Amino acid sequence: MGDEEIQQKVLERLQAAKKRQKPGDLAKSIGEEMGVSKGDVKNIIKNMAKQGQLIFTYYGSSFIELPGADKPQEEA
Repeated sequence: MGDEEIQQKVLERLQAAKKRQKPGDLAKSIGEEMGVSKGDVKNIIKNMAKQGQLIFTYYGSSFIELPGADKPQEEA
């Protein structure tokens, strides 16, 4: 799997969820689905944040979300 495919999957998941996601949980599920390591997905998520494609937030725990998201609900 290429980085671009993983980036697309991250964006799709965040758009579909319509709520903040925990980066570790998202990395684990995408990694398992796409056959790559959780660490590789986490590095891609960090790079996406550096590029402004998504943002990290903290509400008692770390979350990721799309920029400009209208205050989505935390993951249960």
